Amino acid sequence: FVFSGVYQLPVGNGKTFISHRNPFIESVVGNWNVGGIVTSHSGLPLYCSAGSDVANVGGGDQRCNEIGNPYGGPGFTPAPTHWLNPASFNVVPYTFGTEHKNDLLGPTYNDIDFDAYKDISLKEHAKLELRAEFFNLLNHTNFSKPVSSINAGTQFGNIYGSSPAREIQLAAKVTF
Repeated sequence: FVFSGVYQLPVGNGKTFISHRNPFIESVVGNWNVGGIVTSHSGLPLYCSAGSDVANVGGGDQRCNEIGNPYGGPGFTPAPTHWLNPASFNVVPYTFGTEHKNDLLGPTYNDIDFDAYKDISLKEHAKLELRAEFFNLLNHTNFSKPVSSINAGTQFGNIYGSSPAREIQLAAKVTF
């Protein structure tokens, strides 16, 4: 799900609020626009990789056998950074794995980006734009995919990264 929008605030000369012509007030609070993007998805697909040519066919990497619940099971305690149960997969030499391609899902992703900008008229056809942008506004942790190669040993099924934390960007641009 992705939703985006831009809204011109009703503040300033000729608008609903603060519509009197005071140059100072107009320059500070008038003609602002705000916008945002909301993104949410269930997680990116992945599969358990056998890590080598276990079927011995001279090809590339094959998939594992899925023999249990990848997100649970006896003795497995799921956590945000401990995503897949290693006991739910195995590799049998000289066979292709039974797991389907991309049938596992990584962690969910939720993000809100926000921006505010203002145009200021300068002489003749020139214009100054002031802008503030906030990426991952709520500073929500969005984890990366887990390690999905069964040859990774104790790292298999664990998550070691995330998307960037909140980022703030300020800009000024002159167009003429």
